[in-house]
Amino acid sequence: MKTLTILSLIVLAIVFTNCNETKNVIEDTGSDQLMGTYIITELNDTKVSKDQGMSFEISEINKSIKGTTGCNSFFGAINKEANSIRITEMNISENYCDDMVMKSEQSLIRAFNAAALYTQKREILTLYSDSDQRVILIAVKDPIQ
Repeated sequence: MKTLTILSLIVLAIVFTNCNETKNVIEDTGSDQLMGTYIITELNDTKVSKDQGMSFEISEINKSIKGTTGCNSFFGAINKEANSIRITEMNISENYCDDMVMKSEQSLIRAFNAAALYTQKREILTLYSDSDQRVILIAVKDPIQ
């Protein structure tokens, strides 16, 4: 009888441990919600028109980011942990664009390079700078992915 009680306790401990591991996996999977395509709506306190075509896609599986500035395309690496984010190894194509577009894309690349923190509320992703935690980019997840 004593052996049966000890065996039952061991089985219960294993079951509860496995349930906790499942909970951790579910919570971790929930944090992967950054994956997807985003349309940039604000860049350094300036509204961005959807017509400008500035968008990006995050793949946490590949730890990458890629997108378009409306004229040139870009890609880079992304590292995220908790609410911190680093976008590195940025590369951009070098098509000639009009001056306004060129200024916007330079501002975008600077924002990605300066990003240190992020929040995501519903479908809105906000990036904050590393120096003063000010908002540097706001993007809305594209519902048509």
